[in-house]
Amino acid sequence: MNRRYWVGYAAVFSMIWVATGVLSVIEGEPRSQTILAFSLAFALVLIAATWLSSRLLAHIRRFESKRDALYRRGK
Repeated sequence: MNRRYWVGYAAVFSMIWVATGVLSVIEGEPRSQTILAFSLAFALVLIAATWLSSRLLAHIRRFESKRDALYRRGK
């Protein structure tokens, strides 16, 4: 899939989580700071995982193109 799709998905999902945390703080719900901290941590982990997976896929694609070039040259 396209990298933009995954980055957009992670961004929208993170905003939903953070908005939920902020809304709980505004409404004064019990344990609202815990909800906000969890939502911020979850958003950070989701964004980091998206970045890491895109970097790994870029390295895998580069490795495969080099491997294919070497394989074609060997024939």
